[in-house]
Amino acid sequence: REKGLRLTLDVTEGKGVLAAVAAEICKHNGMILSLATFSGLDASDRIITVKVTEAPKEQLLADLQATGVKVLNAVDMTNGGYTPTIIEGKGRHPGE
Repeated sequence: REKGLRLTLDVTEGKGVLAAVAAEICKHNGMILSLATFSGLDASDRIITVKVTEAPKEQLLADLQATGVKVLNAVDMTNGGYTPTIIEGKGRHPGE
């Protein structure tokens, strides 16, 4: 797993919202390693999960929130993060 800051963000859907989040990360000299978007609780919301390196956590979070982004979770994975545990017999396919 790559080291970095993993953020889960709740945003209102709209043109340029993802670009604004990326610009805020860039403003803090951050680099986006990975990004995914998901539907939110209602049709106007989107959940963004993004892993960032090189950006100062507290300032980035404060500035994202100042732009109207709701930070749901921020996990500092600079020490390697976590390793998922695979439970035998709980696979996605029959017989696993």
